[in-house]
Amino acid sequence: MVTAHTFLLLGPNCTRNCAFCAVKKERVVPPQETEPDRIAQAVSRMDLKFCVLTMVTRDDLPGGGAEHVANTIFALRNRCPDVVP
Repeated sequence: MVTAHTFLLLGPNCTRNCAFCAVKKERVVPPQETEPDRIAQAVSRMDLKFCVLTMVTRDDLPGGGAEHVANTIFALRNRCPDVVP
């Protein structure tokens, strides 16, 4: 039984060009407004006890995308109050 899973927020592409990193440096897309709720739904369906939220660097967004991460945590706490993000 899987009790933890990692979710990559804000897409797979990074806005920086670090030589040491394996993350793609292609065109980024705007944040998907539904992503926080979709992550919370997935955590609920998977009956997870823990989840890791990680993200690529998004220098194109205000605050680097911190508001999107916070919205995801709020959605998780509302839908899955026993899960530890």
